[in-house]
Amino acid sequence: MKENRNQSSDFLSEEKPFEKFDWILLLTAASIWGSSFFFMDIALEAEHPGLITWLRPTLGFFALVWLPSARKPIETSDWWAIIFLAFTWMAFPFTMFPIAQQWIDSSVTGMLNSAMPIMTLIIGLLIFGVPVRKVQVIGLFLGAMGISMVGLPTINGGGTSALGVLLV
Repeated sequence: MKENRNQSSDFLSEEKPFEKFDWILLLTAASIWGSSFFFMDIALEAEHPGLITWLRPTLGFFALVWLPSARKPIETSDWWAIIFLAFTWMAFPFTMFPIAQQWIDSSVTGMLNSAMPIMTLIIGLLIFGVPVRKVQVIGLFLGAMGISMVGLPTINGGGTSALGVLLV
């Protein structure tokens, strides 16, 4: 893990257009990511949000069992960073999504969750100094507007909907 730590300042996004395979990868990732909110919505009809929180990483664990190349030794010095990421990147959101979906629709949850790339760009710029191109700033602005347009009508719909939006 150590050899990748200092590469963030040298990183620039590719400027070439997407090829067919890139679009296939993007659509596959979007389908998998988006379907998780759909399946959470179905599961919430019969199960407690806490159970769904535990089922998501458990199912992911069993999927990774079938991919031995995904398991590599981790240096002891990296464990604290992994524990921090486990809580902030996995445990907290995995807990909030099923709770939020009790009050808002799964499609709204998925769309509000689309703020992740926007936050990644902002953090990359502010914390790591990753250079940002004009087209990325335009994309950031349009994405923020889109998320606002999805979230604000739900917030105005009532107190419980506002709680769901805030939890996402």
